[in-house]
Amino acid sequence: MNNSKEDTSIAPVPADAAALAAARDEAALWQSRAAYLQTQAQRAEQECGKYQEQVLTLEAQLRALEAYAAELKTSLDHAQAALEMAQRTTAPLPSAATAVGRPAITDIVEQLPRSADPGNQYARRSLAQIRFLVLHHTGSDDPAITPQELAELHVKDPKHQWPGIGFHYFISADGTIYQTNRLETVCYHVVNNNPTSVGIVLSGRFSDAMPTAAQIESAAGLVAWLLQELRLPPESVVGHREFADQQTDCPGSTWPAWKEILLDKVRRSGQMTRRPIYHYVLFWQTDTAWAEAEWQAAMRYIARFRPTVGFSPQEARQAENVTIIGGPTGVSPEVEDMLHAAGCRVQRIAGKNMTQTRALLDAMARDGQRFLPTSSVSTIS
Repeated sequence: MNNSKEDTSIAPVPADAAALAAARDEAALWQSRAAYLQTQAQRAEQECGKYQEQVLTLEAQLRALEAYAAELKTSLDHAQAALEMAQRTTAPLPSAATAVGRPAITDIVEQLPRSADPGNQYARRSLAQIRFLVLHHTGSDDPAITPQELAELHVKDPKHQWPGIGFHYFISADGTIYQTNRLETVCYHVVNNNPTSVGIVLSGRFSDAMPTAAQIESAAGLVAWLLQELRLPPESVVGHREFADQQTDCPGSTWPAWKEILLDKVRRSGQMTRRPIYHYVLFWQTDTAWAEAEWQAAMRYIARFRPTVGFSPQEARQAENVTIIGGPTGVSPEVEDMLHAAGCRVQRIAGKNMTQTRALLDAMARDGQRFLPTSSVSTIS
């Protein structure tokens, strides 16, 4: 008989099985954590996508702002360049000075011999065409030659047979000034340059000697007055021989010496007291805009003649000559009338459109024509 009892207790789990269960539990825990992190990562990625979209939007806005800033800078640079050019080309205003008085002039225009042939008459011109005052000598060994004798020679001598005497003014040895042609008359005294010049002849031959003191004194007074009335700079005073295309010694080999004496007397007579600005180019402007297109159209003209340029009608009133660029919608007719009333010689350059305006200004620059012959000017005899 077997007296032993049956063992009903649970057999112990092997150690490696327990470790496996623990590993499974831990694996499940990490899987749970990984799932959580994956979810968080997906959320973060979604949020990042939103932020990236915002970043791209902001970058596009930034690029647009940068382009706008560049455009503003370009406009500012243009305006600054215009201002700087105006400042560079604007001369300081000297003090006002006394006008030059008209010298004593004996008018004998209607008394001199002239051609009777209706087909042989001098042409006429606008005073705006005049650019030079040209000095001559008669070249006669007899300093007592008269304007009548010289006119007779020019009209009747077979070598000439001109419409009339070839000069506008005649200065005798004693200093008497005779007017022998109207300034609007295109008489013959400088070949190829007659339409743009005034002829002033002094009696005598100045190859060795100089004009008399009375002649130089009278010539200085006449020249000073003409420069003032015609709104010309002192550089306009030249001798016949100074034109490159002229084969002549006139007004004599002593001209360089007495030219300096003449110009010194002109200065002291007050001629350099003419208006502070010789030539002003006027552009329009408002509080919000300015004549940028007109400015661009006039660049070659400005570079060629180097006038004072600006936007101020009040400053333009100080000028001998004012050129308005563009039509009446820019600088108004009222401003133009004001400039005329102030004694300025005014001209408006305006084509039917800006292309025509540019072409006209470019042609004037190319041809060396500062002013058109149709300028409005004061009439002097």
